[in-house]
Amino acid sequence: MNIFLDTNIIIEAGARKEHHDLIALAKKGIINLFISLDILGEQKYRQLLWFYNKNSLGKLEQIEENDKKEWKFWQEVNFESADDCSFSKLVDYSLNKTEEEILKFDNKGEYQLLDELKMKFKIKDKDSINIMVAHSANMDYFLTWDNDLIKKTKQVLWLKPKVATPFDFIQTMSKRLPKNYTPCNL
Repeated sequence: MNIFLDTNIIIEAGARKEHHDLIALAKKGIINLFISLDILGEQKYRQLLWFYNKNSLGKLEQIEENDKKEWKFWQEVNFESADDCSFSKLVDYSLNKTEEEILKFDNKGEYQLLDELKMKFKIKDKDSINIMVAHSANMDYFLTWDNDLIKKTKQVLWLKPKVATPFDFIQTMSKRLPKNYTPCNL
């Protein structure tokens, strides 16, 4: 089962029990965890915010320290990249191209799906891109702690991955697995 993790899960690292459960499921080979380069970019976005807001040096050092702690928590898991999908290739191709060129290259209609996520469903740009990467890469789940995003994606009938919180995902998994794989003893 392929699981795409949203930035808020990476950033919160071990702050919630469900993150430990996800690692346990991945280490047992029950799930595969995926991220994209966009997720890494969002994490570094905090440093850019610091730079443009010209906060104190101590704050930047704290942000960098948090980044290290976050990745240390997740180091037990080998994240797979979801970036080798048609949508990511479309994004790469679209740099310095006209909309006409992009639409011609986009044989799966993913550019229009991205636009639909943003315009019709009012999903933020960064979230729309992450969702499209997960959709294009045929993920089974897109996990996030963003309840507003979950609510909005429930209306998107064509979306492949089920969008859920890690808590709801763990609850679903505990019903599917043998009793010795409950969330409490993963």
